[in-house]
Amino acid sequence: MSSIKHGLVFGLFVGFFAGWSLAGAESLPYDYDKPTAVADFINTEGEGIGRAELIQGPHGMLIMLHLENVAPGSGFHGIHMHQRGDCSDPEHGFPHAGGHVHDGEAGQMHGLMHPDGPHAGDLPSIYVHEGVLKYELFTTFASLDGSIGEKLLGEDGASFIIHENPDDHYTQPVGGAGRPIACAEIRQQ
Repeated sequence: MSSIKHGLVFGLFVGFFAGWSLAGAESLPYDYDKPTAVADFINTEGEGIGRAELIQGPHGMLIMLHLENVAPGSGFHGIHMHQRGDCSDPEHGFPHAGGHVHDGEAGQMHGLMHPDGPHAGDLPSIYVHEGVLKYELFTTFASLDGSIGEKLLGEDGASFIIHENPDDHYTQPVGGAGRPIACAEIRQQ
């Protein structure tokens, strides 16, 4: 396994009645002496729709997403980590968030399934059920302080972007995921 260029990304679907409360903003269920961060999501109208909580662990980073009114109906949506923590200009699709977090290697392509990828900011698609998202995923491609993969809390910060369609994990530049519908600036807690 040591020949693998990047770590593995695992997505774990969390049941819709898992007990986490968006309104209650409970504290993190872990007591680690590791960096933590939060990211508050806004939609293209600039309205708050939920939060991500990030915990750096010894082998990667856990991302817990709790959102409402993400998109009408149910379905998969692409999600990526972007190079800058800037969700300004929501009505134009958050253009200042930059491209996907990546190590800058020439020729590196988007996509978990692309032979010349993935970017460090590539994540499995998320499933929204009737506008609600409660989801956990784990990545070894990036960490808050850069001790594992790419550093998210650098000078320019980083952000999450959620897209209107699922990511096919291959097509350039965003896996056919379409326009951005939500953004969240990652900030240390």
